[in-house]
Amino acid sequence: MKNVIAGTLLLGLLSVPLASAAATRGPNVGSNADVAALRAAVTLKSQRLQTVHVVGNYALVEWSDPNEDGVSVYKRSSGERWTFVTDSNLFSVPLLVQAGVPATVARGLCSGWPRAYAACM
Repeated sequence: MKNVIAGTLLLGLLSVPLASAAATRGPNVGSNADVAALRAAVTLKSQRLQTVHVVGNYALVEWSDPNEDGVSVYKRSSGERWTFVTDSNLFSVPLLVQAGVPATVARGLCSGWPRAYAACM
């Protein structure tokens, strides 16, 4: 019985596409609609989105391309539409505030990231 359960579990794990497992470095934060809209907002085809972190009307989007990794800030322009604000290799609360993000939102954007993938210092 244990072998059947272990085999079923292994088969289930093997059936998960590797690309979807590697698509994010950490958990996305925000509604499914916001995460999908932000993924659609990134227009550079060479960029691969890793993690989307939404707080209110702002989002940090962690991305990579063949040459580098980075984090972009987006602001909700209306409904599910998002506009690019700025990007960097790493953000901090003061840098987000300098980019126009309200301080309370900036603190929220910089919290909740897995330690190994923190987009804010």
